[in-house]
Amino acid sequence: MSHSFKLENNSNKSNKIKSDYSLFYMIAFIIIAIVCFVVYFIMINNNPTISVSKNDVDKSYVYTAKKEKSKNEDTYNKIPAINLKGSKYEQLNKDIMEQYEKVSTNDNFVDYTYEFNQSDDILSLVTEYTYYPEKSVYPIINFNTYNIDLSKDQILTEDQLLDRYNVERKQIKTYLEAKFKLYYKEIVANGFYTKKQCDYDCFLKNRGITENYLDSTSLYVDKGDLTLFKYFYFDSIYDERQYFKDFSYQFLIKKR
Repeated sequence: MSHSFKLENNSNKSNKIKSDYSLFYMIAFIIIAIVCFVVYFIMINNNPTISVSKNDVDKSYVYTAKKEKSKNEDTYNKIPAINLKGSKYEQLNKDIMEQYEKVSTNDNFVDYTYEFNQSDDILSLVTEYTYYPEKSVYPIINFNTYNIDLSKDQILTEDQLLDRYNVERKQIKTYLEAKFKLYYKEIVANGFYTKKQCDYDCFLKNRGITENYLDSTSLYVDKGDLTLFKYFYFDSIYDERQYFKDFSYQFLIKKR
């Protein structure tokens, strides 16, 4: 009887250990499931559902639809197409192609290219073409941007994009004015000329900029940050190009 009791006691201990392990694994499973749910919930909220489909699933949201050699035989003009289903995107691609066909026939045309960025649910495309205006030794770069809300299947106006970032146009004007005044201050400090030789109005004239500052600006979302492109002349009789070297014409307006 004593021996039988020990076997029964050991069996009870073994069952208890198994029960403890089962409870442990069950609790661990529940915790892991909760963590996975929380992570999934965060991902869903940070990456809104994309409601618009691609035309070609094997291509990126923007791809090169046409490519041809530029006047500089070492480079190519690249004309983009937006890879989204819908008549409005077909029309947008048509407009982009027509723009290229129009500017590329100009004798003063230099080249054409593009960049794009997808930041969560915002797809941004910027096209740029370079040309020489008549009787000008300075080339001009023309920027055009297109911003698309992939979660709403909507081509955004600039006002809608500004509302999304809670930014007003007067804030952008104030920002740009401060930036160009800083450039002028640094150019004078670097000895390109004195304030007497060229005051701030002279500086703006040499840049081809009016005091409105918002002329010829194009909004673009870059890695979630609101930016804008604004072209201006680098050079003048004072040879300021050395100050503006490696400049992209892209200004950060507001970080995400």
